[in-house]
This record gives sequence, C-alpha cells and structure tokens, in this order.
Amino acid sequence: MSKVWFVTGSNRGLGRHIVEAALAAGDRVVATARDPKQLQDLVDREGDRIRALPLDVTDPAAARAAVQAAIDGVGLAYLFRYQVAAALAAGKLVQVLKDWTPPFPGFTLYYPSRRQMPPALRAFVDFVTGHARDLARRGGAKTPKLAR
Repeated sequence: MSKVWFVTGSNRGLGRHIVEAALAAGDRVVATARDPKQLQDLVDREGDRIRALPLDVTDPAAARAAVQAAIDGVGLAYLFRYQVAAALAAGKLVQVLKDWTPPFPGFTLYYPSRRQMPPALRAFVDFVTGHARDLARRGGAKTPKLAR
C-alpha cells in the first residue's frame, strides 16, 4: 500500500529530495512550493502520483494550515521551528531528520550607532526586536542580539 506524503518546500534542497525519494518508492506526493511551476518536471514525469500546490510558509495563515495538515497526518511539513514550536512542545508533532536540521542561533543585527540612527533604521530595529522577542516568548527563536 503506497503512502501519501505532504512535503513543503518541494521545489529544491531537502524538500525536493524527499519528494523524489517518495516517488521512487512508489508513493504519492502532495508537493508544495511558493511557485508550483517549479515542480512541473515532476508533474510531467509522474502524472497523477504527484500534486503540486502553492504554499508560502512565510505567510502565517499558510504556515498554520501546513502545520495543521501535518498534525492531521497528511504528511511531513518542512517549516521554521517557531512555526511548529507549540505543536512540538505539545507532542502533536515530532521532529524528523534532526541531524539534517541546521541550528538557528537567533537574529543578529549590526548597525553603526544608536545615537545617530536614521528614523527608518530605528523603525526597522524596533520591528525586528519586537517580532523576535514575540517569537522567543513562543519558543521559536532567541532574543535578538544588537551590536553597533
């Protein structure tokens, strides 16, 4: 009996390799990418064994839908850690391929000086630090380091 895989980031890298391995094993795949046209070669070759769908994991609503699909057992989701931190902590998801997951040490932002900072840069720094602190509270990223 063939399996059905749900793989995010299927257009290149690890996601592409997972899709190709699943297809080679005779399984069916729902492959997602920001631009599903980048999967057309696989669609042409594999026919109805693969379905290419658009999914941008940087879109919060789309990422939540991908996490829910993985929780519902549709397949693997390759997402940012902060997007799955709550589901991992609750035991709803398990991390696979841990040895292949690069560590994320957190954000680092370098800028010349706080005293003479242009308003646009100040707004950007405030946004990044606030967003990163929110992610850290949710368990997905470390508090940013600021250096000048």
